[in-house]
Amino acid sequence: MLLENAQQRLMSGIVNLIRRRLFYGHVVQQWRRVFVFGEGSECHTMRIERRIGEPVLALVVNVDYLDSMFGVDPGLSRDESRRARQICWAKLGGILKHEALHVCLGHLCLVFADEKRAAVACDCAVNSYIPREELPGNPVLPESFGLPVGKSAVWYYRHLPESDEYISLVGGDGLDDLVTTHKGWGSPVSDRMLWPMLKSMMRNARESCGGYGSLSDDLVVFIKSIFSPVKRTVPWDRVLSDFCAGTVDCSFQYTTSRESRRFRGVRPGIAKHEKMDIVVIVDTSMSIDDEMLGKFFSVIRYIWKGVDCNITVMECDTEVRCVYPFRGSFTGFVHGRGGTNLKLAFDEAVKMRAGGVVCLTDFQMPKFHGRYRFSTLFVLPKDIPVKQWPCRFGRVLVMPEVHEKWSRERFSSAGTV
Repeated sequence: MLLENAQQRLMSGIVNLIRRRLFYGHVVQQWRRVFVFGEGSECHTMRIERRIGEPVLALVVNVDYLDSMFGVDPGLSRDESRRARQICWAKLGGILKHEALHVCLGHLCLVFADEKRAAVACDCAVNSYIPREELPGNPVLPESFGLPVGKSAVWYYRHLPESDEYISLVGGDGLDDLVTTHKGWGSPVSDRMLWPMLKSMMRNARESCGGYGSLSDDLVVFIKSIFSPVKRTVPWDRVLSDFCAGTVDCSFQYTTSRESRRFRGVRPGIAKHEKMDIVVIVDTSMSIDDEMLGKFFSVIRYIWKGVDCNITVMECDTEVRCVYPFRGSFTGFVHGRGGTNLKLAFDEAVKMRAGGVVCLTDFQMPKFHGRYRFSTLFVLPKDIPVKQWPCRFGRVLVMPEVHEKWSRERFSSAGTV
């Protein structure tokens, strides 16, 4: 009888979750449901488990715990009894949301050195998105440790040792039950199918509800950042080096030997590579700081040292201030620090017959038009919409690590924090 009641209540809780939080409901309904009895079992409440050999996760439910949750005092009035049952259903929905968020936030694939601190950090991250009245008992909340809400589990794991409340909590045995609820997640190091299974589960839930349902925007962005494919990017210094190497012209000095019968149309000769001739235009306005200049010239020095080339530096703000050959070092001092008008610098590069132009600027200048025979690469400190570009020629390269030193906390399925 207890088992049948537990099965009906759990199914009703999942149905209510689908009605109110569609995405969470489609995540939970993909799990296999396992029921256990008594306090002697490893699961005292409710938790998710990864069982080796099974294609889906298992939601383990303690029947006695579920029965005690819905136990209502018979001495209550009819309205009070109805209100108490509504609270019980809300708390069941909160538990299902809690377990679903562990999956949505990828906590099953995180590996930490300290199990107790990891359990607290994961619950702080999950309970930030669940109302307090839907969480049974004394839940772990970021406010209890003086920490902000809405952060990732990795962030809480790193900042929990700074909280005096957490240090006092570690001294007791209050975290043993919390660690036990996370014991069944398995190890992503040994279980290579765990991460693909979670990605498939999230994809099925997204397709079933046609998106992310009624989830908050910040949570949707965070979930997308975890389960979206990692975009492979080429370092900006590598792009700059390849661009400079591509400006070298190649010509052939043909011989008087006859053409090959095997390769028709190919005349024998010797390939002659001309010397690289690059003009580096530096925007010396106030918007280009010294840190940006140092980072840029470190790559220019690498190119100058690696190949035989002529690099001419042209400092320009509203006019061309200084022109000099690059000798392998940057003094840290530039001329100008006024406005920006690079058209004069490009006209000067035409007179110098440059093979290619590399321009460090922030695109904060008047619009100008022109046609130049040499290749042009604009190096920007930050990305700017195309509509705000002052010119329509050349290639654009962004080096974001100069100012944007933040890093998104992405995790590896086998990484240790």
